[in-house]
Amino acid sequence: MDYHKQELYRSILKKLREPFPPGTIQLRNNSPHSQYIPAQAYEERLEEVAEMHWSWSIKGEPIIYERENEVQVIGTLKILDAKRDGIGFASFQRFPEGKIKNLKYAIRSAAQDALRDACDHFQMGWIDLGKGTNLKNTKKQDTRIHIEKSQPKIDICMICKTELSQKEIELLQENRIKLRYCREHLPKHLVNEGVNR
Repeated sequence: MDYHKQELYRSILKKLREPFPPGTIQLRNNSPHSQYIPAQAYEERLEEVAEMHWSWSIKGEPIIYERENEVQVIGTLKILDAKRDGIGFASFQRFPEGKIKNLKYAIRSAAQDALRDACDHFQMGWIDLGKGTNLKNTKKQDTRIHIEKSQPKIDICMICKTELSQKEIELLQENRIKLRYCREHLPKHLVNEGVNR
């Protein structure tokens, strides 16, 4: 990446990471531990700030987990020459005879979840969701950094954003799973056979 592109990238990234307007954050099931930013808000921010310098593409075909009634989508968010992959999941329903009834919408929902995840890898929305610290602005952020360091780290499920129990954390560690899933959303194929769940 040449100097001009680097400067442009830094400028775009700085604006992408700014706080979203009030009212952007949503809650799942009215739980304060399930905060998220809708995919549409991320898309609007990308369009507004990065304009023609961003793209979003789905990698491969969606993966359907029959037993879990879930679909997985992986996508790539590109901003100039920087790429981040996002992984998303969504549940689907079946008709009584077993046929999937809303697969198209489930795939679309999983793709939106993947976009949110990719945006998270660019640290978009971190200020709003209380993630991480911006060490470059240490003078402005000193108080917040101190507060965040003094608070215990809370592991939350990447799907439903609920806090993980100690048993769920141990299950992930036993199976060397770096992504955070609660017991309900942990894809079965990631768990070694014979592990008691």
